[in-house]
Amino acid sequence: MPENSIPVEYRIKDEVFIPFIRMKLGDISCLKSVCVGTKNTSDLAVKGLRHYFGSRNLEVHVRKSEIPLQY
Repeated sequence: MPENSIPVEYRIKDEVFIPFIRMKLGDISCLKSVCVGTKNTSDLAVKGLRHYFGSRNLEVHVRKSEIPLQY
């Protein structure tokens, strides 16, 4: 592996390998709001983000997209 390449990790979702790159977040204290895209698990994503920001004492408004889910 070249010295400057970023290591790729993998996770399994719905019996499929999904590649991802692990990165540290920089300073996110400037965030004011986040909009969660339309998907089946939007409610869970909103709750998870609210918990994440709350655990870091950040006041970030998290909302669901108003675009209806289409298949």
